[in-house]
Amino acid sequence: MFSDDAIDFANETMLKPYDDSRHGDGVSHLSRNAIIKIARVTGALHLLYFKDEVVGCKVSKEVKYHGQRYWRSIRAGYPEHIFSEPHLFGEIHNMNIFLAMEWAFQNGYDYFDNSICLARPLDKVLQWKRSYRGLFSFMGNYTYFHVSPPKNHESTFFWHSPLFAREHGKLTLHIGIPDAILDEEAIKYLSNMGFGGVSIIFMHCDVEPSAKLTTYINGLFKHFDENPVIKVVLSGQGIHN
Repeated sequence: MFSDDAIDFANETMLKPYDDSRHGDGVSHLSRNAIIKIARVTGALHLLYFKDEVVGCKVSKEVKYHGQRYWRSIRAGYPEHIFSEPHLFGEIHNMNIFLAMEWAFQNGYDYFDNSICLARPLDKVLQWKRSYRGLFSFMGNYTYFHVSPPKNHESTFFWHSPLFAREHGKLTLHIGIPDAILDEEAIKYLSNMGFGGVSIIFMHCDVEPSAKLTTYINGLFKHFDENPVIKVVLSGQGIHN
């Protein structure tokens, strides 16, 4: 079990500086008491070493959801000389995530929860998480808003602003392919939309998408157990398969 001094060391030299660098004036630090409680009671504080140097840490705890056990990442932290060097930070951050996942599964957890982030498909953090080929979920997210896209311009709207949605208890994804977009450009755009855990993809189009596009979309999910249902929404004509 970590001493107060060890917990303070992790907080002051890694957790706080890394949070400050990511969030600036909008930062919200974990309180010292919260870190102590997680480290000693509800979860764990893990330190990442390279040789004899501490190069990172992770605060995590157990969460139960629908009868399954999740090991949830709460905060990560790194010394300033690590997170200020992009290439070095990338390697160490990925190793921190890998070791946390390994620890979770070795200790009998059903899932490793890589924490929440902004639920916008093109968000850089979410795209980074997509690269791990995990399953996206709205577990623990109780904040929603309603969107009414402009009539007869849904394809352009969702091309510029693809959106996730919670519909009938399932995670769905709305994307747009305007008529002026060539297949090659659309494929490049769609390459970022292979999110595991999505049950339905609504393709908002001006005309029927080519077989090439729908085949490509299905191929994005070959690494997952199930492919999402693809539903085409033609401008002004409602939803059909």
